[in-house]
Amino acid sequence: MTGLRQVSPGAYAKAGQDIARLEGIGTLKLDFRVPETYLRKIRVGQALAVTVDAYPAESFSGVIYAIEPSVDEATRTVLLRARLPNPGVRLKPGMFARVNLTLARRDNALVVPEQAIVPRGSGSYVFRIDGGKVALTKVELGLRRPGEVEIVSGLAAGQAIVADGQLKLQDGATVAVMVEQQRAAK
Repeated sequence: MTGLRQVSPGAYAKAGQDIARLEGIGTLKLDFRVPETYLRKIRVGQALAVTVDAYPAESFSGVIYAIEPSVDEATRTVLLRARLPNPGVRLKPGMFARVNLTLARRDNALVVPEQAIVPRGSGSYVFRIDGGKVALTKVELGLRRPGEVEIVSGLAAGQAIVADGQLKLQDGATVAVMVEQQRAAK
């Protein structure tokens, strides 16, 4: 792809002066850093998803192809480099990108809406619905992703929980489910 012309037609050009930039942007190189604590979970060939402000509703896929062999001593981060296919050449060099790198995946994980978690003291709880009453149930949290939290223990799949209005509830309170379908833990 040819960039914008830097010299007007008919103007004199000096030796070594840029006339226009030539850029191949069919595939982009993406450099980003991650904390060193994630290094054991990252490998060459790992997929990632990228979003940019210019196309906020779209996600672009890439693959890590290089990992810097040393850690930056000042930031305690590791430099990663990925290839990002650019069909339609909509992405441009220099754009700010947000990288989503999946470090762990649990296919049969029990997840609940993030707003269902009730923090109390140093623990996390959910209000479990059992026979028209709520029971404040201590849970152990696992991985998080936007809007969802994994429950490692304290709740079983299929148990109904309160996902909204927990501030008005107390352990043992009587509740009536107002929606047609109860939202159960997945």
